[in-house]
Amino acid sequence: MADGAFFMIHQASTMTWGNSADLRETANLLDKVDNTIVSDYVRKTGQAEQQVRDWMAAETWFTAEEAKQYGFVDLIVTGQKVDNSAWDFTGCRNAPKALLLPDSQPPAAPPVANQQPEPQEDAASLEAARAHAERVLACIQLGS
Repeated sequence: MADGAFFMIHQASTMTWGNSADLRETANLLDKVDNTIVSDYVRKTGQAEQQVRDWMAAETWFTAEEAKQYGFVDLIVTGQKVDNSAWDFTGCRNAPKALLLPDSQPPAAPPVANQQPEPQEDAASLEAARAHAERVLACIQLGS
């Protein structure tokens, strides 16, 4: 893991649509995913299961040093530039403030006179994008 990077763990999330049976089925699948991730983290880190579940429930962010201390990563690589500018962390509940600073996000285009505002994405599209980003982060975390 790069020095200066963050490692975040969280519970599985998704979007679903349907009747109560569909929602229960999705909830059961999320529980299954969480249980699998917890087992992997416990095996990798040696941490207690309840501790891992608590960290996941809280959406816990670890510095590189903390991630190594708790056994999530084996090595911290120094001298690598960490560029988070392509990520939008505003959908994360507990993102470190440093990741939410304006200089860590791509600059916004200056306003143009008489330009109509662009349509805003609907909440479902934003949630789908956030869920996708979480899956990508989970894959990256499991590969660390």
